[in-house]
Amino acid sequence: MLTRRDILLVLRVSVVTLLVAMWIAGCGGGTDGAGPGVVTLTGAAEDGTVTVEDNGATLLQGTAPAGAVAVTVAVDGGPPQKADLVEAAAAGVTPQQAGSIGWQITLTLPNGEHTIDVTAHDGSGNELASGTFTVTNQGTPPAAPTAAITAPTEGQKVTGLTGAFTITGTANATEGGPITQVKVRLNGGAWQVATGTDNWTLNITLAAGATTIEAQSFTAAGASNIVRRNATYTAPGPPPTVTVTTPLEGATINTVSNQLTVSGTAAPGNPGGAALDKVQVKINGGAYADATGTTNWTTTVTLGVGANTITAKSIATDTQESTEVVRHVTYNPPPTITITAPAGGANVSRNVAVQASITGNTTGVTGVNFRVNGTTVFDTAALAGTVNGRLDTLSLGLANGPASLTVETTGNVATSPAVNVTINNGRSLYVQDVSGNSGSNVAVQIKLNDYTNAAGFHVVLNFDSTKLSLVSVANGAGAPGSLVTNTATPGVVDVALAGTNAFTGNEVLVVTLTIVAVSPSGTRNEITMPTATLDDTGTNPLTVTGVGGRVVTN
Repeated sequence: MLTRRDILLVLRVSVVTLLVAMWIAGCGGGTDGAGPGVVTLTGAAEDGTVTVEDNGATLLQGTAPAGAVAVTVAVDGGPPQKADLVEAAAAGVTPQQAGSIGWQITLTLPNGEHTIDVTAHDGSGNELASGTFTVTNQGTPPAAPTAAITAPTEGQKVTGLTGAFTITGTANATEGGPITQVKVRLNGGAWQVATGTDNWTLNITLAAGATTIEAQSFTAAGASNIVRRNATYTAPGPPPTVTVTTPLEGATINTVSNQLTVSGTAAPGNPGGAALDKVQVKINGGAYADATGTTNWTTTVTLGVGANTITAKSIATDTQESTEVVRHVTYNPPPTITITAPAGGANVSRNVAVQASITGNTTGVTGVNFRVNGTTVFDTAALAGTVNGRLDTLSLGLANGPASLTVETTGNVATSPAVNVTINNGRSLYVQDVSGNSGSNVAVQIKLNDYTNAAGFHVVLNFDSTKLSLVSVANGAGAPGSLVTNTATPGVVDVALAGTNAFTGNEVLVVTLTIVAVSPSGTRNEITMPTATLDDTGTNPLTVTGVGGRVVTN
């Protein structure tokens, strides 16, 4: 059991202990400006935390008890590092109690949160005081990147057909890593990612009127300021027009030259269209070529034989083009015709062989006519190459003397150069060429080209009786008198006329024949005249030549 004395002794010790504690408390406490019995960290909050923004070196400083001869600092449980001792005021605090000393140390603290242990030591290395603090290094923010718009320029007026435009610009970052992207927006709308970074582009379509273009560049650390450009797009007026006045649609060109003049007109779009720049023309899908003139224009194209397509368009100064105008034409040049026989200057008589060469384009040629002095004397079905004909000067009743021979195509018309000859027939009895349908009767005339003083004749005619059949024999209109006829032999007609009355015309005999039905179309049945004599009004013989002829089946 405690005695009264023991209880009084315990009470005295407790009072002394309490007074000591109160003295210590009165000497100071907390962090900044703490008393000599603790260590402090300048800037730390009541909970021992502090935030810094440093890239690289971080200066930590505080106070320690007056008896401390060394202060060490450990980072994140690492080895202690010795701090420098300085006057307390130099450590950024004003001590509340005399005798406190200051400390400071420069550390490399990566960004983030770190645990800092500070310990004060006496001269014997014993710990006088210690404290644990939390330091968070947020780092110094890197410089922001930059962005610039190089096109359009400020206030630029943009023109074009559709408003299509390419925005261009640059971006740069000195800190915070490379440029990662650039974004662009129009009139405060949605941001669009441009193509490229340091040099960037964005294809847009401007609406008519004013447009505000904004751009911003980005790095991993942050974004640039927004840069702006203002531009105005003026939409084009209506496109120009063009017309083709020559050639007409569907025209056929028959000229020798393959050069064709194309002409027309053009006009700006109405209303408000841009001025005309040029007119262009192409042929058959080739390249466009500039025409001469604009409002009224002309050009020359080279045609190919056959179908050709000519296309024209006008172009305005704002690059708008008119609707193409198309003309379809056919180039059908005439063939080349040359008479190869007879030769120029020749004397010709009776049956004259005529030969012509037809070359080049024969498309559209429907026939070939042989002409004497501009009058067609016969034609042929041959349309190209070497064309042969027979010019029967007697049957055609051509007068003696100069004559001009030409050959002409029909359909696709061309005419040969003339060949000049001299016709010299003499006196002849000749069979006039005749034609008819198969199965029909034809009247074959025997004529005398010069019937002066003539009054009688004797002729023998031979023909193929399987192709021609005799119907009758009669006087010609120019030969009065009685005929003596012998037709007993098939295919032979022997006729004589004796008289003293002069002939009044050149038709002396008419022989009617039937063209046998089996004769094919185009068949030429020859009638020969092996015997031909002629008498004057006194029955005296006259010099004469007999010339046969032909019956042609249609």
